[in-house]
Amino acid sequence: MNTELNFCVVNYARQSPVGGEAFVPDKSIYGALWHIAARYWGKTGPQRDQILPHVSSGDPHIGEFFALLKEAGWEPFYGEFVPHHIIDSRFWVRRLRRFEKSDRENVGYLRLGHWGSWEPTFTAGRAEENSFRVNVAGAKWGNRVGHVRGVRSPFFLNDDFKSALEAENLLGLIFLPVLWDHPEKAKGKFWQISSHITMPPCLLPVLNMPEDRQPWTTYDDGGHSPQELVFRRSKVEAIEPFDVALTSPEEAIHCGPNSWTQNVIVSQRFRQALKKLKVTNADLVPIRLVSDDWQRPLSDHDRLLASDGV
Repeated sequence: MNTELNFCVVNYARQSPVGGEAFVPDKSIYGALWHIAARYWGKTGPQRDQILPHVSSGDPHIGEFFALLKEAGWEPFYGEFVPHHIIDSRFWVRRLRRFEKSDRENVGYLRLGHWGSWEPTFTAGRAEENSFRVNVAGAKWGNRVGHVRGVRSPFFLNDDFKSALEAENLLGLIFLPVLWDHPEKAKGKFWQISSHITMPPCLLPVLNMPEDRQPWTTYDDGGHSPQELVFRRSKVEAIEPFDVALTSPEEAIHCGPNSWTQNVIVSQRFRQALKKLKVTNADLVPIRLVSDDWQRPLSDHDRLLASDGV
């Protein structure tokens, strides 16, 4: 696995500061930043007034670049978002994980991050008690697998693919029927991947994100994407064997009103079943199992709270 850093530097006045980018109006400092990005990284931005690099975390010129930003009054923030009260002094650095094929093959379990085409199967939907209701209008009835536009939704599959996956006898796998806003107009059946097995607590804390459409939550993985969930190995071994499990309901990830899901954790048997059934567009993210004495490194969010931040 390799890690890239992604951040944004601009030198135009922000009409409505929302945080995340470093605003550098000083022409001399911005010019020096631009020179580093253009010369060593070959990537700047779509316009002269933006620098949007993707740089290896071990790049030797990162230190020089960040030192110039510090001179301009900016410090990096390695987190899931930049809290509003520090958006004028901290810029958001995302750490992008680039997994190799071997990273996915050499772990016991993975998180199902996405499947299906990026074009959604359903145009709208909302979470309800133990189910998900979607709109009939605009549904892609021919899709084997899919998701809902614009919200964090469960993983859906059609009736034929459900039967094929059932035949693999995957431990812990159950299916919940998808509900419709107008059942009389539905042209087929869809199901939601679920499980009767619950994972032990994830060792990454859940953060409440400052969005207008509360609640909005995410794990604190120090700004890494995709997030690598961490569990005690002994706790996971205690619930084995399983091929499909859900994270705890207390850790359900919210993305605005009527949008919340539990993460789906799957085994290598599940991964091989998808391969056998020719599901090539599934994003499987390795999870990490650690010893009982493992301690989570402090994140920038932790440090902010420790310094009496909000």
